[in-house]
Amino acid sequence: MTEAKQPYLLQVDHLKGDHEEEISEIIDPAFLGLEKSDEVKPGAPVKVTGKAYIAGDYLILNLHIVARLHLPCAICNEEFVLPINLDHFVHEEPLEEISKGLFDYGELIRETVLLEIPFYPQCGGKSCLNRESLEKFLKSSEKREKEAQNEGYQPFQNIDI
Repeated sequence: MTEAKQPYLLQVDHLKGDHEEEISEIIDPAFLGLEKSDEVKPGAPVKVTGKAYIAGDYLILNLHIVARLHLPCAICNEEFVLPINLDHFVHEEPLEEISKGLFDYGELIRETVLLEIPFYPQCGGKSCLNRESLEKFLKSSEKREKEAQNEGYQPFQNIDI
């Protein structure tokens, strides 16, 4: 009788002796833990492919991770799909830190996907697709520079040296 393989769980003992384990997972996006988030919502299932092997005293994971998240644009607030495509994501884990010969890479995948969310996500990638229609509400860069030089917050302006 063969053991059923649990998702995101590697048995390190099976990798000893130059063996590799192919990884091919389609993971329910609920594992990202975004149910309570008002802004970021999971999209399609997360696809993880790659291989795991031992090199010296390390477990090496060489993965390709594909995910899709729905989130609002930081400029126009329109919801858009953020595609995440991490090719050749490599993680090394010291064998001495793996307890009981099992390595759970689920949290690693979760953190990796969530860290790909930009600080200021914009619907057009690097700039908002609706920026032109919103320009009248935004300060021009020249005006911002002038304010910064002349009127900006200057906490030490009244100190005589």
